[in-house]
Amino acid sequence: MDSATTVTLSEEERELTERLCKEVVRRKMGTAAIMFIESMRPLAGVGAQALHFFQPFGTVFVDRRQWDIIAKFLEKRGAVEHLLQRIEAIEQSAPN
Repeated sequence: MDSATTVTLSEEERELTERLCKEVVRRKMGTAAIMFIESMRPLAGVGAQALHFFQPFGTVFVDRRQWDIIAKFLEKRGAVEHLLQRIEAIEQSAPN
């Protein structure tokens, strides 16, 4: 990661994004997730704001605190790149 894409994560953000990336790889959806994330990269800021808007619906599936952590994480510059790099790293280290 270069200095333009460095993102500072809180411990909660790090744990939650790590769990999310591992689950994506476990389900063998790494490539699909990477393609989706790359295609949505220009809209990451808007997507983060949408997460705040849809919070009442999303909290049916996940804890409100986790929903807020992900929404705030996606607002950060470099967050998308961090997700992409973590998914790729986990895929490379996963046994085939």
